[in-house]
This record gives sequence, C-alpha cells and structure tokens, in this order.
Amino acid sequence: MEFKQASDVYINVKPVIDGSPLTLVSKAKYVVFQRDKVILLEKTLDNGISFSAEEGLTVHLTDVDTLTLGPGRYEHEMVVQDLEENDTFVLKGNFKIVETVARIIVTGK
Repeated sequence: MEFKQASDVYINVKPVIDGSPLTLVSKAKYVVFQRDKVILLEKTLDNGISFSAEEGLTVHLTDVDTLTLGPGRYEHEMVVQDLEENDTFVLKGNFKIVETVARIIVTGK
C-alpha cells in the first residue's frame, strides 16, 4: 500500500474468523510503527476506527496523521476483541507514505 503525505486515508478490513464474517466487536486497536517497534500512531474503536457488520472495520488516518508520520516505510497491525474477550489479529502488513509534490502553474506574462 502507498499513501500520499498529508492526505486522508481509509483502510477497510472485512475479517473472516473460523469461516464466518466478524459481526460483533467489543474493542479494536490499530497501531503504526517502524522497524524498531516504537508505536508512532494508535487508533481505537470509535476513535479513528469504525465498525459495522456490513462494512467491517474502517481505520481513518487523517491528513494530519499522514503529515505527522512523514514520508517513509511503516508497519501496521490491528487487533480486535470479541464479546468473550478473545483477541484476533485482523491486519498485519506494511505501507509507504510518499511526499506530496506541490505543482504550481503560472499562466500569463
């Protein structure tokens, strides 16, 4: 995945656990980190993560989030907790933020 710096990003995950779509979530946590495993950004359910049985889980990285992270390669993961307090990783991977290039067009003389 690749995102532009200073842009809003929506990451949608529709987890299937034991062959069935996830329909109930009590907690969810999403983190972004670099290789040193220091957490740079964290989102939780109703604070950057939304959930519906139809759409699954959606993480919203705001333009401020992607600007603050800056250009580079990152790792991210999300864990959810069901009503019985069982934790399941539903996302694990990498992404890259690329610098936004401003383009100025000058017209006329």
